[in-house]
Amino acid sequence: MTNVWLKFKIWFKLILFGLISIYILLFLFKNYDTTVKVWLWFGQEGTYNSSILALVFAVFALSVVGTLLISTIWRTVRQIREASSRSRAQRLEKAIAEMNAKAAKLQIRPDPSAPTETTDGGI
Repeated sequence: MTNVWLKFKIWFKLILFGLISIYILLFLFKNYDTTVKVWLWFGQEGTYNSSILALVFAVFALSVVGTLLISTIWRTVRQIREASSRSRAQRLEKAIAEMNAKAAKLQIRPDPSAPTETTDGGI
């Protein structure tokens, strides 16, 4: 039974890969000589004429670079937050340790209202 599902999975992936390949080939064939006018910035009188394939490749490349840049920024911000919270925790731990050290150094005064025990047997 597992062989049937494995074969089904393999054939499904092959068919899907084939359909995607056919679509890419059709896209390239239909658009290899198509040109588009691209506006790049304010104040330009003429627009930039480019092949649609070059435009699609440029948009794809810029999207990949933008995605990597945004993920890097998010990772950096998260690392900065973690570092600041870690340093805050370390400062608090150090302050608590100092307070405990000071408390250990304090001498405890006997309570004057409490009865004192004598070592001479109560005479």
